[in-house]
Amino acid sequence: MYVGDGESVKLASHHFKDVARLSYDQWKKTRGENEPLLSWAMFEDAFMGCFFPRELRKA
Repeated sequence: MYVGDGESVKLASHHFKDVARLSYDQWKKTRGENEPLLSWAMFEDAFMGCFFPRELRKA
């Protein structure tokens, strides 16, 4: 099946949307009620660790 560039972006973003929702729901369940909100740095670290392992990142 061929999918053009524009449709590829839509499909990928839809996939990440579902992954993001599941990840957030799981993260929320593990947090204590009085825990601080998730900071951008914490989110970035978790996202990069999940989708871009350190050994695959360019320096």
